[in-house]
Amino acid sequence: MRAVSDKATARFFLAIYFVKVVYKITYPNGKIYVGKDLTDTLNYFGSTDLRLIERDFPRQQRQVFKITKEIL
Repeated sequence: MRAVSDKATARFFLAIYFVKVVYKITYPNGKIYVGKDLTDTLNYFGSTDLRLIERDFPRQQRQVFKITKEIL
């Protein structure tokens, strides 16, 4: 019986420390990425593939590169 109580307590404390956030990232070319973050980290912008970013944005367009992150 005690083990169930300990698991419930552990889940409660994990829920406090890990805030689930669903976000939408919009790139300058209009492409949209929707993802989730379990830590609500401000500087997390998803798991991007560098090759895809480089292919979508030539060197000139990377001089000023603004990404919008919106919490949904």
